[in-house]
Amino acid sequence: FACKENHRLLIVGWMDYAPNRYGVIRFVERIFPRIKKAVPDATLHIAGKNSDDELSEWLNSRDGVSALGFVDDLQKEYDEAQIVVIPVYHGSGTSVKFIEAVSMAKPVVSTPYGTRGFDDVLKEDKDFLCAHNDREFAEKTVSLLTSSEECHTLARNAYTAARTHLNRNPFCEIVKRAIKGQVTGL
Repeated sequence: FACKENHRLLIVGWMDYAPNRYGVIRFVERIFPRIKKAVPDATLHIAGKNSDDELSEWLNSRDGVSALGFVDDLQKEYDEAQIVVIPVYHGSGTSVKFIEAVSMAKPVVSTPYGTRGFDDVLKEDKDFLCAHNDREFAEKTVSLLTSSEECHTLARNAYTAARTHLNRNPFCEIVKRAIKGQVTGL
């Protein structure tokens, strides 16, 4: 669980999906400049298919931002990132990007919407950091970028919780209980 100290942030998501697009634009416009002010060498990699050339051009014109588009080796991007940020403010479905990041032992800073559905499994301020506004998002990200101990602890806690609760065996047990009528609220 050695956290990189390279000040690289990672966002993963398909940019043609409106909630991802909105979140990335908001992050780059409102949050990343605050991070850069506190940590001038911070960089942001954005991995995910994007068919909008104008958006890619705009993102790549921003200081420290690299819009990579589809990447052949996403594992490499996770390996090289110090922190995964999840600026998701609306949408539907499960936040696969959240599950993926914690399963990769990466510390995560997210909006509440980006972690929805995992309250029983992963705990805010123990397994991930949750930002309720743009200022908090920047502050919590800077805190992780500048504290290898906090970064390491968050990554370890999240990975342990993911291995315990988000792998195949616990999931199969929940499905079995649901089939038998022993699970309520599904």
